[in-house]
Amino acid sequence: IDFKKINFIGVYKMRYFTKYILCTLILTLFAEMKGIDPPPFTVGTLDNPAPGYLFIDPYSPGYINLVDNSGQPVYIKPIDVPGKMINIKLQPNDMLTFFAGTKFYALDKNYSLIDSLSCSGNYFTDFHDLLITPEGNIFLIGTYMKIVDMSSVVKDGKTNANVICNVIQEFDKNKNLIFQWNTFDHYKLTDIVSDVDLTMQSFESAHINSIIPDSDGNIIISARALDEITKINIHTGDIMWRLGGKDCKNNQFQFIGDTVDGYWGFAQQHSLNKLPDGNILLYDNGNITTKHYSRAVEYSIDEKNYKVTKVWEYRPTPDLFSTSMGNVQRLPNGNTLICWGMNDSQLLMTELHPDNSKAMELHNYYSFTVYRFPFKMATKEIFVKSPGNFDFDDTLNHI
Repeated sequence: IDFKKINFIGVYKMRYFTKYILCTLILTLFAEMKGIDPPPFTVGTLDNPAPGYLFIDPYSPGYINLVDNSGQPVYIKPIDVPGKMINIKLQPNDMLTFFAGTKFYALDKNYSLIDSLSCSGNYFTDFHDLLITPEGNIFLIGTYMKIVDMSSVVKDGKTNANVICNVIQEFDKNKNLIFQWNTFDHYKLTDIVSDVDLTMQSFESAHINSIIPDSDGNIIISARALDEITKINIHTGDIMWRLGGKDCKNNQFQFIGDTVDGYWGFAQQHSLNKLPDGNILLYDNGNITTKHYSRAVEYSIDEKNYKVTKVWEYRPTPDLFSTSMGNVQRLPNGNTLICWGMNDSQLLMTELHPDNSKAMELHNYYSFTVYRFPFKMATKEIFVKSPGNFDFDDTLNHI
């Protein structure tokens, strides 16, 4: 396929959705409203994982699926939305959100559809992230195409290049747009990392894939095409600092304890998280490191002295390389859950104890993200007075 000849919508959607088509077609053969047989996962390790169900991109379009700690689907419910659901996430306000078709949707605790969320103006709603604050404010990523004369930027650049840009939009709880930040206005096209060919007809200029609130009320975003994490003043839109690995053009920080084969820092990252102690946790795809490998990594950040120190990481043995997708989540009990994205090892997720020993591992399925939440867990209490066999099954399992 010559992607240069496909229009913007086709290029954008094709790059991020065709990877799901093959596994969806295969797994749909096994999907039924009352269960999935055989289960699509292989459980490689099971050693006291954290409580809660796993939210994994559904096996069949139009269904929400919850998976238990044995890798078995325990809750399957049809949801009337167009296309396959991806990026299922529990928000700080306890709404469950996911992306399908062209927008995000929200479910309540009974998995009932209660709202839809999309960008305002002439922007496509980007599926990578949605943040709803405890106060009800909504942050979305928008995507649009801008025609740029790249011949004035780089040698052999196209005079009418299709540059894919992002906006960050914040809405109040009544869905009034109260803040907008445009990547084209704040990033230079020459900030893009070296593995992007600026002479192509079409390319992405930022690829924003995460938004998180900081403790001071400002926001931090992840720009994959820049290998950069950027902190933005929510009142003025000014950039407060820029943090990135060796290939980042505008990194302001010194990395401590995070150099391998001459490459320091992260590359082509996903899933930015701010932990309660102020540390940052992210999924490092590692696309342009000296030796390609993916990992989860945690940093402490000294914003005053512009130093960032690696305090924890997990890198599988042997190395695994995820070209795209993936996420990482620190769980309430201290465990860490990692979704490995698109990789040749067929590894879906790994949950780790604090000492990096494996609590759970799943194989043989691709998912954009995997999250674990103790969200409406099925429970049943039985008073046992004598030895015997007891049935703890619950009728909640299938609706």
